[in-house]
Amino acid sequence: MQDLKSLNVFSCEVGSRFLEALYHHSQTLTCLAATHCKALTPSLVPKILASFPHLESLYVGCVLDEDIIDGLPWVCEHSLKELCIGISFPLDDDAEYHQQVLQRISRLTNLKELLLDCGRRTEKSLDLSLDNGLDQLVTLKQLEKLVFYFHAETLGVRDVEWMINSWKNLKEVKGYFRQDIKEELVSMFTAAGIKFNCEDKCRDPRFCRSFLSAESFINLGDQLSPTTGVRAYIEIIQLGAAALGQ
Repeated sequence: MQDLKSLNVFSCEVGSRFLEALYHHSQTLTCLAATHCKALTPSLVPKILASFPHLESLYVGCVLDEDIIDGLPWVCEHSLKELCIGISFPLDDDAEYHQQVLQRISRLTNLKELLLDCGRRTEKSLDLSLDNGLDQLVTLKQLEKLVFYFHAETLGVRDVEWMINSWKNLKEVKGYFRQDIKEELVSMFTAAGIKFNCEDKCRDPRFCRSFLSAESFINLGDQLSPTTGVRAYIEIIQLGAAALGQ
């Protein structure tokens, strides 16, 4: 059995035994890209974080705030360097929920890239303001890139000042900030030598497709044609014994 190190199942509808087989590679898998993968339900994402101790890059879709808060400890806290995830909060949420999620993220002390999406359209996104616990992320000393694909209406100049002063390795920020403070933010980021993009076209393609490169890398996304509505039903045997064999 070949040890699987990197896997991309972007937009794939994999078979029922896929995740079961994937767990057999929990000690070797370092990169997993599974955005738009229906088999990876919100409740399964925390289980992956709790089961793969050597994960360095994880690109997944939507997860509920309660699954992060109430889930098992993340065994990849010290290995994870890239995290791309969508987090949804209920409309009647409390600030405490945002604080608890940020507390979880704060344990990823070697994180270099954090990409956040809005999760479900009918629910709230993660609040990254100091009023809701942003300062807990002071532990992310290695952070180089922050991206969020939702309108951060609560983020202001004070929050951005904190980011610049606390994340000394920060090189790039992309996101939908308030337009009334955009010019001021541009000046602040420029002065700090940080690349800043506040335009609507700032979406990072890696949120939809991973370009990770590693041994045993399997890209199943390129075999699909999502625009034509084609679905790929990939059973465990089709992945091949060399990759997910037992």
